[in-house]
Amino acid sequence: MQLRGGDQAEKTIRLLRRFQNAAEQPARMRNRVVHNPMARKDGQAKLWRLSADRKLIFEYENITWDELRDIMDKINDLITDFENIFPPNVDAH
Repeated sequence: MQLRGGDQAEKTIRLLRRFQNAAEQPARMRNRVVHNPMARKDGQAKLWRLSADRKLIFEYENITWDELRDIMDKINDLITDFENIFPPNVDAH
């Protein structure tokens, strides 16, 4: 596959931009779950939030198994979406 001009290149670029926009929030949530400490307090799972993105946040927040599964499902959907843009059997060189 070559991305040097033509309709296919424009279509692929549009699909990648759409993918990038769709992936931003799920990727942030995934990174928070993977990299931030978690704890159990009063029988509830807690995820440590530490951020200085526009506002200082320094606290634990509740997180449920359903929320964790939802993040995992969104990431798995994004993997499928990406494979639809660049199928594994297509040579992207």
